[in-house]
Amino acid sequence: MVRGQRIARVLHFIGLALFLGSIFGHIALQAIPGSTGESETILFLRTATVVTTRLLTVPGLVLLVITGVWMTVRSHGGFFRHRWLTLHQTIAGLILLNAFLILRPLGLQLLAAAQELQGGALDLSTFQHLARREMMFGPVNLVLTLATMAVAVFRPSLRRGPSQ
Repeated sequence: MVRGQRIARVLHFIGLALFLGSIFGHIALQAIPGSTGESETILFLRTATVVTTRLLTVPGLVLLVITGVWMTVRSHGGFFRHRWLTLHQTIAGLILLNAFLILRPLGLQLLAAAQELQGGALDLSTFQHLARREMMFGPVNLVLTLATMAVAVFRPSLRRGPSQ
């Protein structure tokens, strides 16, 4: 393996650590006492989630994409050459869509709602309804991340069966 490929792989793992670590961090934040009922705690946790998304999740995803594309081109002969890699990249695309089109905007909405909750302009049940959406889409990224890791580690052949 050439030096550039090794560096790209290390950076890819750093991106994975940032992204996956931020997911587990977001889960851990929800275990803090008062996270579901106290407006001050909710506002703090929503702020922490938005900040960690900006500083860990997004840079991790960017690093994963850049190094992933680089390794695909340099080490694997380009796109669509290996079925396992195409599956890996397809799942990664779903993660990106979920993260940037659903979860990140939802996180910003939840922060604004937490601010309204703190100011008394929003009731707790309305906030919790919005938070349930995050509880639906958040675990999807965790499952997809674990799936794409499994594909990268096991590299299934995904051969077509005999034609009939």
